[in-house]
Amino acid sequence: MNLRMKGDDLDTYIAKFANLAVKAKYDINHKATVDLFYKRLKPELLRACLNRATPPDTMQEWLTAVKDEQRKDYRIQGIMNSIKHGGKWPSPQQWTARPQPKQYIHPNDRVIPMDTSAAIRKATTVDEKKKSSDAPRGIHG
Repeated sequence: MNLRMKGDDLDTYIAKFANLAVKAKYDINHKATVDLFYKRLKPELLRACLNRATPPDTMQEWLTAVKDEQRKDYRIQGIMNSIKHGGKWPSPQQWTARPQPKQYIHPNDRVIPMDTSAAIRKATTVDEKKKSSDAPRGIHG
């Protein structure tokens, strides 16, 4: 079994370990299976579990211990980070605020305002119609 815990993703490690153990027809509560489980934990997490007042022995005890120790570590990290930032917690806007990459717009898709200064005006009165009909048209005018 080459499975190892990656980063802080304990839930994925537990799920994959259990799945592989079932496929390999290992007894999940057998001492050898339990040994495989804890020897592939993240070293800091393994150390924290072994330093408990009563170190875990069975698979169920290991599962409880690793989850508890990881929860403690997250709490400690949260407190230490708040101290590092002057005791101020980030606002919810800071949690989600990420600069959005500028979206590329193809030159053919860019909005170009229409030039309305040279628009043809419709003649509405009789004088305007006469004047318009007398005016030269086009280059042959």
